Amino acid sequence: MEIPLYSSTIRRREMDAVLTCMVSEKIGPGEINRKFSQAAKEFFNMDTALPLRSADTALRYVFQALDLPAGSGVIISALSPAWYYKCIKRAGYEPVIADVDPETAQMTPESVQAAAAGGGRVLFLFDALGFLPDVRGILSLNIPVVEDISQSAGASYGASSAVDGETDGSGDVESAAENGSAGSGPDGQVYTAGSGAVFTLLGLEERDLLTAGGGAVLFAPRRREGIIIRRIFEEAPETDILSDMNAALALVQLKEMKRNYENRRDLYNMFLSSIQMASESRHTPMRQKGGGAPSYYSFPVVVSSGGKEVRQYASREGIKTGGAFQNSVAALLGEELEGCPHAKSLLMRCVLFPLYPRLGSKNAEKIAKVLRSLP
Repeated sequence: MEIPLYSSTIRRREMDAVLTCMVSEKIGPGEINRKFSQAAKEFFNMDTALPLRSADTALRYVFQALDLPAGSGVIISALSPAWYYKCIKRAGYEPVIADVDPETAQMTPESVQAAAAGGGRVLFLFDALGFLPDVRGILSLNIPVVEDISQSAGASYGASSAVDGETDGSGDVESAAENGSAGSGPDGQVYTAGSGAVFTLLGLEERDLLTAGGGAVLFAPRRREGIIIRRIFEEAPETDILSDMNAALALVQLKEMKRNYENRRDLYNMFLSSIQMASESRHTPMRQKGGGAPSYYSFPVVVSSGGKEVRQYASREGIKTGGAFQNSVAALLGEELEGCPHAKSLLMRCVLFPLYPRLGSKNAEKIAKVLRSLP
């Protein structure tokens, strides 16, 4: 049987929580939603947490809170999810697309600054594949940042590391979430995903790091912005609010987040060692620059040319892979995308290998063997 690229981390205890919710005959927004909101706020050290039905709904609240003039430019990465582009256009704003670092797939301070010069008023920062960009450099530009941590929840940036400033895989999602920006990076600080943004978005969809089968949480890290979105939320129709059934799933997953993080970290380090053993490998595993630790959302490999040969080889060995950015803005726009050569290259060359807590040792060893022998 082929090893799937993605697999749900939902276990029996999560299903028990959902069944308990159903038995209570209250599956719409209610008490469990409020419990999840409080738990998420405390876990991620935020002022406000609003559990909503979808990420699209969360962005609608963000636009309302920011009160941007119609037609304003919104900066997004060319490798952001394609729905960003559609949502921004639908809201009456103009996407301003920025290129990425070819080694990390993240926007850089330079690419953000260029997009701002091209009319961008606010930045939607998507932490692709669980890695963080140069947070300090981007925040120093004084552009309002809305950060999407759907793939990077628990990641940190700026911690000292044992290997050339790169992450050594020793990050702790629980302590990072609890400690906010306190830490021991090169300037005495560690920045955690979402902590420096005006608003932070955590998706709860099937392929997000924390899944509830659907939905999203809109965070305000600081009190001032928290007051604004709470006022908007007071008038929210029930159809905007995450149901108790989804919240029950999310609440248990939140409690399991540290264990899942540690499992993914161990798998990531195993795969990293495997691909590095191939001394003549022409392929490069994607890693985070600037220290800290990613969320270990996935195991992306940038292949030397088009990914077709690598994907076919993995498939013959019973491993499902996929293009890392096949649902991105770059994929949506195709030849219409201009000025983003690095994003276009990564769209063709970045391949994802399976990495999830339920992978199991036998399947993990099989993937490691394939990574050591990629053509």
